[in-house]
Amino acid sequence: MVKIAVLSFLTGDCQQGFQQVRLENRDDNQRLLGAFMGKLPPAPHIPELYTTWQSRYRLMGSRFRELEKKPGVITNFSSRDLEINSDALKQQLNDWLKSPDFFPVMQGLLMKVRQDEEVRVIVQTEDSHLRRLPWHLWEFYDHYLNAEVALSSPVFQQSNSPKTRNKVRILAIIGDSTGINLERDQRELEEKLPEAEIVFVREPEKEKVFEVIWDWRGWDILFFAGHSISEPDATTGKLFIKDGKSLEIGDLKLTLRKAIARGLKLAIFNSCDGLGIAKQLADLNMPQVIVMREPVPDMVAQEFLKFFLEAFARGESLYLAVREARERLESVQHEFPCATWLPVICQNPAEEPVSWRELCKKIETDEEQSSEQHYSATLRFIGDRIAGKSTYLASLVRWPNSDPSTSPVQTVTPINDDAKELFRAAKNILEQGDSLPPTYYDCCDQQDYFIQIVLKKQFPSKSFKQTIINQLITMNINCKEYMGELFNYLLDDSSSIFVEEHLQDCLIADGLLLLIDYFNSKDDEYAISLDILIRGITRLEVTPKKRRIAFIFTKCDLPELWLNRTYPRKLASTRFPQVYKRLESLQQLGSYTVDYFTTSSFGMIGTQFLEPNSIFDYNNQYFSVLKDPKYWKPFGLVSPIFWLCTGNRYHELDIT
Repeated sequence: MVKIAVLSFLTGDCQQGFQQVRLENRDDNQRLLGAFMGKLPPAPHIPELYTTWQSRYRLMGSRFRELEKKPGVITNFSSRDLEINSDALKQQLNDWLKSPDFFPVMQGLLMKVRQDEEVRVIVQTEDSHLRRLPWHLWEFYDHYLNAEVALSSPVFQQSNSPKTRNKVRILAIIGDSTGINLERDQRELEEKLPEAEIVFVREPEKEKVFEVIWDWRGWDILFFAGHSISEPDATTGKLFIKDGKSLEIGDLKLTLRKAIARGLKLAIFNSCDGLGIAKQLADLNMPQVIVMREPVPDMVAQEFLKFFLEAFARGESLYLAVREARERLESVQHEFPCATWLPVICQNPAEEPVSWRELCKKIETDEEQSSEQHYSATLRFIGDRIAGKSTYLASLVRWPNSDPSTSPVQTVTPINDDAKELFRAAKNILEQGDSLPPTYYDCCDQQDYFIQIVLKKQFPSKSFKQTIINQLITMNINCKEYMGELFNYLLDDSSSIFVEEHLQDCLIADGLLLLIDYFNSKDDEYAISLDILIRGITRLEVTPKKRRIAFIFTKCDLPELWLNRTYPRKLASTRFPQVYKRLESLQQLGSYTVDYFTTSSFGMIGTQFLEPNSIFDYNNQYFSVLKDPKYWKPFGLVSPIFWLCTGNRYHELDIT
């Protein structure tokens, strides 16, 4: 059984004393078991002791995960002085909590909890001095080994964000790594939580941080590793994301609020001095946050993450996992004094603490009860300027003239503004017989399309004479279209910032769509560019990620391709033998899975005698345009996306 003890400091401060301290005891169903009132006398020496301890601690000389150093009043570090100051602060804190006027609160706490129960002690206060105190040193925790403390704001409300994902999603932002090693943080997440979908974003620009947190699919856990700092009053904080550039938590207010509404339950900041960050997240009603109360040495941060994830993934509650990890930091305290003081939970009392077991259990229950299968994937479209990437995507979101009686595709829906704009372009440009204008942008400015594709619950397979899908399948995809000039940059200037930005972006991709114009004879150039691209991704990856590559012939409404559209692998091996050879080598090495597809963005027209529903655009040397919008019916566009999302291949999607 879990008990909750909420300790509220209602009026006063350390200088004048706290005239009202209220204890509420609750069970894990939030049922009130009792309430008690007490007082605490003035204790101005406690903030003074903490300030002295803080100054000594911050002069330890370790490599903190902090870029901006705060001035200290002490010039020479002494571990012995720090130890003496730590003991004095612990003693004064416990003496204060033994005050006679506080006895009713203490008695009420001991009356309602047993030593074998899990106890969540929530210290509810806006007082910055109280929030900084090492509450885990309260002697109560020496006797109640399943108890742990958390901080809370007095003002809070429930976020009301039901979980709808079929897999735990974790966004891991790896920030500025100046002077510290963040690769181990990534390894720990991947090794300890293999069931999760973890998206790593390394040293992003500010715009990228907004973009990934906003992800309409939502996140369960937000993780940050790097440098951070809070203001002295611990009310605000900022993160250092790249090359010393920082991002205020307040700047992310609307983005974080949306992420919380979409189900974000836990934020972990494995970085320095995080109480200000936690305070700002509490103002947004974030369910739970884990931060370090002071600058944290790199090794301490790494060890805490390892110990916490081990306990959390094993099934321990959030509170007990943090306590276990904090206490295990005792193993490094000989080198890093007071390491056990650093981790702290910040709790929204209206929310139930998240557990790994409950997250996974909830997912399994949803899958068992649902008649749907959900898939999500981050995809990147790569191809020369004449390959038809924009037309492919525009035709996909437009999805015109689908026959509901035969098509396995139920709906294709543009979700975000970029995708809706692409839909309008297909309607207002392609349907008018014009070609889409070329796209020119840097990697950071690329349109980010979110598209939902739903396949019917059942559709007949002519080839296998059986129903091949007996569940509604929903695919939520995030995709970007890279500039055609990427191939040229890979060949001519592979070390450029342009290429590096694209390689960094590729790291988060689950699949790559390599779009090829059959009539473009650049086999050698494409093969070399592909080699450079894959080597660049491998160079940047800390832990290799298994990806799929879809080799896609576009414009297969043209006669030579239409006749051989059912043999995409053969077309690839004969027309682009060098590219084919490299793709097959990647597959044999096991790092990538490869398959081959034929598609057309415009399709065919006619009944007895078919012809391409496209005509050559004489105003634009390399492009074709739609001939007759009334019969606009693309084919093959969904098939590679379905394969990239699921790993399965169905003939009906190849021809639809």
